[in-house]
Amino acid sequence: MIQFDTTILERILTAEFPVESFRINNLKINGTLSEIDFYEINDIYVKKNGGENSDFTIKERFKQIKENDGWIHLAGGLSLEIKDAHIKKMRMSRKYIKTISNIGKEKIITDLGQPELELTDDLNWLSEYYVDASILVYKNEKLNIFLNPETLKIKEIILGELDKTNYTVGK
Repeated sequence: MIQFDTTILERILTAEFPVESFRINNLKINGTLSEIDFYEINDIYVKKNGGENSDFTIKERFKQIKENDGWIHLAGGLSLEIKDAHIKKMRMSRKYIKTISNIGKEKIITDLGQPELELTDDLNWLSEYYVDASILVYKNEKLNIFLNPETLKIKEIILGELDKTNYTVGK
């Protein structure tokens, strides 16, 4: 896991902190692939390969992602969506949000105000309905806070615009 000042996570949950200022070391939205520490990578998904990414080594996929879209997954729960050889989204979970994972929906709304949009990450499968997360969308739809549906505490944060067609609009 990349070591970083975790207080930046608390600051991004305040109204005055711009998403564009968020960094984990040199990694930031619109940053380039050259800023990624190759030795932190534990998986790479290259979209053009579909489900056949395991046919290529990490080194081969890193080369492919320079010219294709996909995701780079780093140790500890940081994932980077890559488009046109730039970081377009940062997804933080597990160790990367450990210091703020006890913050609940009420405190988020107290600190940031009402969300611009509320979404649900859900799935109908066979005859079952599953809710994976409730999502609070802030800061011109660039700060997306995923909440555990049972505890309503932070389970994941995505910086960058979500494809809203993948979610159910709740508000």
